Amino acid sequence: LVLQVTQRNLRKRYVTNALSAKTHQQIIEQFGRYPHRNKLIGRESTEDEEKYLKTTHNGFALSVQSLKSVAVEPIDKNETTSPIQSDRPLLKILVLHGFRQNANSLKRSGKNLFKSLKDVATFSFANAPLPYNSMNEGKEELSAA
Repeated sequence: LVLQVTQRNLRKRYVTNALSAKTHQQIIEQFGRYPHRNKLIGRESTEDEEKYLKTTHNGFALSVQSLKSVAVEPIDKNETTSPIQSDRPLLKILVLHGFRQNANSLKRSGKNLFKSLKDVATFSFANAPLPYNSMNEGKEELSAA
């Protein structure tokens, strides 16, 4: 695919994506999973995984390791009841569609996901284009610009 692309900027992006995909593939082949996710989901790391995590320079692995201040509850695979506590407020999630979509198509395509998360969050869908009206004192400058 990279060799077929004639636009230089796209070719560069495809090369980057191909290298990243190859790196992900090698990690999965080596460990059978992503070692950088172990701590986040409460999974023990093997010695080889610990060694990899200490020496890796992969941005995606390092970005997860830097989440030291985030409190994450490990997933209990044997848990049969919902981990959601009824006294917690629902999350509020704004869902934005892509360039060739609209709010209704996104609602339809993600229907099962949104339905399965109804006890966790409420979803608000914005439909572009969204008008913007300035309410602050810079309104004239913004309109002139």
